Amino acid sequence: MTERRSMIDKGCAKLSVSKQCKLFDVSRSSLYYKSISTSSLNLELMRKMDEHSLTHPYKGAKLCTSG
Repeated sequence: MTERRSMIDKGCAKLSVSKQCKLFDVSRSSLYYKSISTSSLNLELMRKMDEHSLTHPYKGAKLCTSG
């Protein structure tokens, strides 16, 4: 996907970005997406939640299973 995305020329006068995306089967929104990093606070909170769920596996909602 990254390889196809890199082939799109935003400055091309003959083919619009929209047409190039169709040709390369790339969504236009993926061209403009800029990923953001996860904050250190968020990583710490996720680590604490994981730790809590591993040390207290009996807490939480019961999963429904049919059968």
